[in-house]
Amino acid sequence: MFSVPSAFKGFINLIYPLHCQICKVKLDPANTRYLCENCWNKVKKYCRNSSVCDEYFFNKIWSVGKYEGILKECIHLLKYSKKSFIARPLGELMNSFIANYPELKTIDFITPAPLYSAKLRERGFNQSAELAIRISERFNIPVSLNNLYRTRYTLSQTGLSRHERLLNVRAAFSVKNNPFLKKRVLLIDDVFTTGATVNECSKTLLKAGAQTVRILTLARGN
Repeated sequence: MFSVPSAFKGFINLIYPLHCQICKVKLDPANTRYLCENCWNKVKKYCRNSSVCDEYFFNKIWSVGKYEGILKECIHLLKYSKKSFIARPLGELMNSFIANYPELKTIDFITPAPLYSAKLRERGFNQSAELAIRISERFNIPVSLNNLYRTRYTLSQTGLSRHERLLNVRAAFSVKNNPFLKKRVLLIDDVFTTGATVNECSKTLLKAGAQTVRILTLARGN
């Protein structure tokens, strides 16, 4: 006899067959990553942390993988195809990375790089917040989702030069109901390219009294 949960799951899989979101191969009903093993294993790891130069406000940056191949496709599915369920395996990837870096766990707060309110309504979710929530759940570290926010609309950073990116996000963030005073903060974003967004966020957090700001991104584009 089937249990109600397994019967329901079988019914859902019958109507919406579970396929890999990248190569479309059919998946086992027990698969919770939405990616086949072949695609999952093709994610190219970045696996190094970087000290930063004086032009950046944050203390250190880590990136889990390279912004190419399978990982890039997954990020595009999350951001542009509104497939929020992809945040689950991507969060798993970030959690596995964090487990190897004790410094990423010696923090007081996790906060995501915020979306502007209109963009959030359009997309329906903040991809960086989805990742931050999964890290918070795994390591039992508080997550602050709404206290760091965008004060104005900014253009997409895609296609802009480094100088244009810096100008685009200048003074675009603020803090309310400040929980960051004298706290060690881990800022989460999806992709690091020039670092303009996370740098401006870091500047805002430090101005609000944060003790340190460290950055963890899912992918690095340079």
